Amino acid sequence: MIQVNELKKMYHDTIVLKGITFKIERNGIYGLLGPNGAGKSTLLKILSGSQFPSSGSVSVNGFNVAEQSLAVKKKIGYLPENAPLDLKLRVREYLFYIASLKGLKAEKRSLEIERVIDLCRLTNEYNTGIGFLSKGYRQRVGLAQALLNSPDILLLDEPLSGMDFEQIVAMRELFKAIGQSHIIILSTHILQEIASLCTKTYILIDGELVKSISSLSSQPLEEAYLTEVQHRRE
Repeated sequence: MIQVNELKKMYHDTIVLKGITFKIERNGIYGLLGPNGAGKSTLLKILSGSQFPSSGSVSVNGFNVAEQSLAVKKKIGYLPENAPLDLKLRVREYLFYIASLKGLKAEKRSLEIERVIDLCRLTNEYNTGIGFLSKGYRQRVGLAQALLNSPDILLLDEPLSGMDFEQIVAMRELFKAIGQSHIIILSTHILQEIASLCTKTYILIDGELVKSISSLSSQPLEEAYLTEVQHRRE
């Protein structure tokens, strides 16, 4: 479960998140939709335990992000918009390194890496240097590391960036399967991605959570989103 209450985040004199409140209790795919600069990435960083709120509270499965960040990180799989991949390593070397950081024991490590390699369709790239991969395949490697140790919650920031149509279709099916037993928060500024995947969408504009919509239909989502964007510009 994720509980966010009056979350605010400031960088120097700039307010990035302005009193956000929401709760997620059930498994599924939840969209975070907003234009560039809306605060989506900052929100995911706080949920992942890599940044702390300026005020308000955030808890993940009962653990407070500001006070128990290590416990939170064990429950979270996080794919940032620009995954911090080591381009000098091969795919297998990188995943073994991340698995070690996550504390997987040797006997479980190989099996878990095989599982995420298969899920993300990276079998042919297993021994390839990450620096030689396309952006789409690097995104797959980033997703694979997020899936290691089967975390309860996945935070995905622009996860389909750089993928071609065939890859996008495959990843959408993977997200749908994972969402049956995990909470996924998928952040994007592309409405079509949200409409095709998410049963509930939060619209974030200028650091404020302006609306939540429960729908897989693109029309009401598009209408609500464009209305809010236009309202902010007036």
